[in-house]
Amino acid sequence: MTYLLENGIGRQRSIIIGAIRAIWTSRNRVLHERHNQPVQEILEMVKKYTTEWGDVRKTYLLDFLY
Repeated sequence: MTYLLENGIGRQRSIIIGAIRAIWTSRNRVLHERHNQPVQEILEMVKKYTTEWGDVRKTYLLDFLY
């Protein structure tokens, strides 16, 4: 995992981070709310988090460069 995060291209890293976040959120819902999520819902969360992460990176880089 460390290798992928250190050596992957930006898009790969975004997907890995989004997947980890979605799985962790799903796990917490099962533990604390007793709510099981279908796989499709978790995949939608990965897409959402990946898009958000990309937006944050773009905004940060633009603010940093200008």
